[in-house]
Amino acid sequence: MSIADDMLAFLIGAVTGAALVAGRRREGSAAFRDEGQVGSHWGSAGSGILWFTYVSGTGPFVLLLHRSSSVNEPHTWGIPGGAVPVDDETGEPMDSYLSAMSENAEETGTPVGEMATSRWPEAEHVYRDENSGFQFTTYLHQARRPFEPKLNWESDDHRWVSLREAKALPLHPGLARALPVLENKLAEVANPHWDQ
Repeated sequence: MSIADDMLAFLIGAVTGAALVAGRRREGSAAFRDEGQVGSHWGSAGSGILWFTYVSGTGPFVLLLHRSSSVNEPHTWGIPGGAVPVDDETGEPMDSYLSAMSENAEETGTPVGEMATSRWPEAEHVYRDENSGFQFTTYLHQARRPFEPKLNWESDDHRWVSLREAKALPLHPGLARALPVLENKLAEVANPHWDQ
């Protein structure tokens, strides 16, 4: 499949997904909202995207964003993501993957379909807090190449780093907790594709 075919397939999927979400919204209030602080977490669920890529066959390298002083857990390194919003009327959550794509576009200025090698994520990992019921889903997407994100106010820096380098950084507690599992998942889906 060519890059153009892949992009077309992704766009069709995105439009279909948007239509499903739009249909779901019509059943409620037509608006999603953040729940705000729920116990010790922002929202009752969250999701995000861990971008990874290879450079001339080496890697993987992952994209980390440095959290600004304006957000929870400031001055730590994390991934584009956030709370999954809920329907204002029904309280039903938005689809976790659609929420992750939306957060990614907000925080990196880069739609998933613009850089991903595949229409769907290569893997996912769900962390559940047994005490509060909070869960965070991380979707792993391979980028065609390292890209320069257009950061919003939530982050003030970014880096593409090896997993070894990532472990040496002050990571967001959620990412630090999930990184060993994510590292194993990256090893399972390793497919060194890169643009020449």
